[in-house]
Amino acid sequence: MSNVAKVCATVAAACLAASVQAQMTLDFPRGEFAPVNVDTGRLDNASDEYVVVYDDVVWKENAAWLRLYFSSVVTPQGSFIRVTSVFDNETQELDAQALAEWSDTTAYFNGDTLIVELWAAPHTVGNRFVIEKIAFENGLIHPPSAAGECGICNGDNRTPSFEEWACRLMPVGCSASVYNTESCMVSAGHCMSGNLVAQFRVPPSSGCRPQNPGVSDQFPIISRQSTNGGVGNDWAVMTTGTNNVGQKAFQRYGVMRPIAEVLPSSGATDVWGYGVSSICERTQAQQDSPGNIISRQATFYTYTNDVTGGNSGSGYIFQNQIIGVVTHCNQGGCGNIATRIDHSAFKAAIAALCPAGGVGCDDIQKHKSKCKSNGGIKGKVVLFTNEFNGEKIQVNIDGDREIELTISGKKAVYKNFFESPGEHTVMMTRPRCVQFDKRVNCP
Repeated sequence: MSNVAKVCATVAAACLAASVQAQMTLDFPRGEFAPVNVDTGRLDNASDEYVVVYDDVVWKENAAWLRLYFSSVVTPQGSFIRVTSVFDNETQELDAQALAEWSDTTAYFNGDTLIVELWAAPHTVGNRFVIEKIAFENGLIHPPSAAGECGICNGDNRTPSFEEWACRLMPVGCSASVYNTESCMVSAGHCMSGNLVAQFRVPPSSGCRPQNPGVSDQFPIISRQSTNGGVGNDWAVMTTGTNNVGQKAFQRYGVMRPIAEVLPSSGATDVWGYGVSSICERTQAQQDSPGNIISRQATFYTYTNDVTGGNSGSGYIFQNQIIGVVTHCNQGGCGNIATRIDHSAFKAAIAALCPAGGVGCDDIQKHKSKCKSNGGIKGKVVLFTNEFNGEKIQVNIDGDREIELTISGKKAVYKNFFESPGEHTVMMTRPRCVQFDKRVNCP
């Protein structure tokens, strides 16, 4: 199989067909379920104060983490459920609206013990919840070795990373990327199962078992469109709810990676995702994998970036823009697969469920750039209207110096970026608008 992969790097059509047949998806589900029989019954509060009308402990021996699944929940206006982890005191409060967003589940909590309270608002009747099951992970789970694993191309060169636009999807064990200011995300279609939660700022794993971030870094998936159609037709678009302090991901972190408008056929790329690793603390924690495009096919890319189980749905990134989503690995090592972001059905789903928004190339009137006598590059991007006031765009000098600009009114200004004498290229990279790239000469 390794010989097939090597020949495929030459992008011969017959070899590509053989390679596609040897692909495997890259999800890595976590946890299992256990039934729980907790029923508070109907409880009233006749007083003028908030009252804890029920509290209990949910415990699963030696569990690395827990998640609760409710049924028959009645929380009148003002009433709520509070869940607290004994392990680290993380707390989540769920009223009727939050329970609807979370589909009658909780966030993920570290440790094996949770305190669950039912807080009844003044003069409410019939407060109640039933816990029907818990999700948990127990015992030491040792992942497959990364060396030689499906998706590893000539040795594992992934390194820990901390990008706040790239998240882990639980419980399916996949990855996803925020692509606009509305906190919408793209991922792989075969990852769309269960009550999904997007986790950011994921800590290192412990004993090869994933650890969960704080509740404020977890967001429920509330709607999605997807297709799980195999190589080249495997994609998902998702919208998210809010965390426990009413924020969405972009509001909390202020970063995203936009969808590319022009797709390259070659070049250096990156994959940020949550694949398993033979190094326990790295398994399904975020890592960056650099690589290169091997080929651009009609609906997918092949590439050399290292990917393992858990990387499904990772953004395939070129010059800080999403050009695809990781879906399959090659059992021969190289030639891994990402569905192209411009796949027609994928594009239609993005437009229907959650348009990218933000500044597009059609919104830009002009881009001026020049080099001053002191060697400093200055310029400005002018838009047609001021509707994007306060939003971010980016330019890049020579492909290696990214500059984020804040729009003020109808323009965004940059200056005093000093470069060596000679010709330099200033590119519009977010949005990627090749017609507005400029060449400047520095004395």
